[in-house]
Amino acid sequence: MAAHGRHAANRDLPPSHPPCVRTGPRWAGAGVQVGEDRPHDVAPGQHTGRYPPSPGTGKEGGNEDVCLIMLPARSNHPLGILAPGYRELGVHFRNMIFDLDEKAPENGFLGGSAFQNTSDRDSCCEVLNLMYFRSHEHLQAFAHSAVHRQGWDWWTKNRKDFGHIGISHEVYSVPAGRWETIYTNYHPAGFGATNHLVADEDGEKRWTGSLVDATKGRLRTAPGRMGLPAANGKENDKYYEV
Repeated sequence: MAAHGRHAANRDLPPSHPPCVRTGPRWAGAGVQVGEDRPHDVAPGQHTGRYPPSPGTGKEGGNEDVCLIMLPARSNHPLGILAPGYRELGVHFRNMIFDLDEKAPENGFLGGSAFQNTSDRDSCCEVLNLMYFRSHEHLQAFAHSAVHRQGWDWWTKNRKDFGHIGISHEVYSVPAGRWETIYTNYHPAGFGATNHLVADEDGEKRWTGSLVDATKGRLRTAPGRMGLPAANGKENDKYYEV
């Protein structure tokens, strides 16, 4: 699995596990250095992905509107990923990621992750990309951008020759208070792999990750992470009574 989006270290992680920026492709995500006994991109403990606060604005970080697009692609050809057209499809997608990354945050692109389906077929020829935007309007603007139109036009022109390639998408535009995340001993993935441009108290802008400690206060439970008014982070304590 790979992460899409700008390089940025995740914030508010335990001091014993200092954040680090991974090198590599532009869409590689940020990792957490945790020592030789664990993969370098694993954040031990429990974390949740949140929009970060921007110091000096008086606004708290948290659960805001988000738009997710799921983009699967599959080769149904005996040659699998070597099938005609499949490489070109990947090149167009790569160009889109580069363009989105270069123009963030103005375009609302937050980042995302890519997964490979290894269970349905022995050929493992399906990939799934999760891409996060601040709003459906930002996603629609990208859909009609020049770089996406190039891929769109290429597909429209050639799809009669590529009946062996399957593509699809699903879009979920979710309002604040209707989504939450939790990651336990996990690497930055999904919304947890997104990165955000914030301004510090001096007005200097910097990129930061979305992961925060989910072991304290309201962030301990799903209702709290959603920001529900009655949530206090103690809803599940009864399950841990001895």
